[in-house]
Amino acid sequence: MSFYSAPFTFNFDERYINVDVGIVSLDCVLLYAAIKLAQTSEAGVIHPRIASGTGRNMLGPGVRTALTLELLPPWQLRFSPGAYSVTISGGNLIGGLNGDPIADCPGATIVLIQSAAATIVTSGGSAPAADIADAVWGASLDEQTVAGTAGAALKRIRDNTGLIPALL
Repeated sequence: MSFYSAPFTFNFDERYINVDVGIVSLDCVLLYAAIKLAQTSEAGVIHPRIASGTGRNMLGPGVRTALTLELLPPWQLRFSPGAYSVTISGGNLIGGLNGDPIADCPGATIVLIQSAAATIVTSGGSAPAADIADAVWGASLDEQTVAGTAGAALKRIRDNTGLIPALL
């Protein structure tokens, strides 16, 4: 029994995610989206889960934690044999049969780029740095209430400045 979501064929009997011939770059986020479709497909709902994913949490505008995609044993990615190279990026791919998320692929070179830093910063659609600086430095000190922030410290200094002449 199988399910196809380009460029992946999910073989539920053998527990392989077969990658289409000609794919030389694979994004973990795209893979995870296809896995979620496969798990909810007619073929997938009668089988145990394929994978679990964590991360992708928003830390702020354009900043997210990285995806960690764990293939649950015995699932593995399988590429066609041949003399070519594939780069897997866009998150951390872990798990699989015996802790290996990629099945043996004779002749193929698989480059798995894992993230040591747990954040992904994107610049598309975010405000220019000058606008961010204006918003930070233009904020009223009366609005600064979060303890431990520079704004709160400046507010405390401003508020206490009036007490200094009275103490002299």
